[in-house]
Amino acid sequence: MGDLTLNFSKWEFRCKCGCPRTVLDMDFIQKLQDARSIAGVPFHINSGYRCEAHNASIVGDPESLHLTGEAADIKTPNSAHAFVIHSSLCTVGLKRFKLYPGHIHTDTGRGKVKNVLMWGNYS
Repeated sequence: MGDLTLNFSKWEFRCKCGCPRTVLDMDFIQKLQDARSIAGVPFHINSGYRCEAHNASIVGDPESLHLTGEAADIKTPNSAHAFVIHSSLCTVGLKRFKLYPGHIHTDTGRGKVKNVLMWGNYS
């Protein structure tokens, strides 16, 4: 059981650098929970919130929505899992995705191009 939603805890979304600050957009987190409930499979968060220092250290986009708690990278151990996760995220109204080997990035799109359904290098 999570302390944010039924399946998610604040700990999962913490910055990987270990800093004490975590910023989360609860509307986004609720969409992830709704998608998780629809998918019926665990969503393992590889990256949620990132502080500016950590984002810079991994050469993240300086305007990344991870900085405002409006983005998450969700582990996808195989293509079937990726399909179920992606489908459930679409069902709850998320419309921005980037596919990577091993995870899907999704975000709210706030301040970004809205009509991007998917982008990425799949090789």
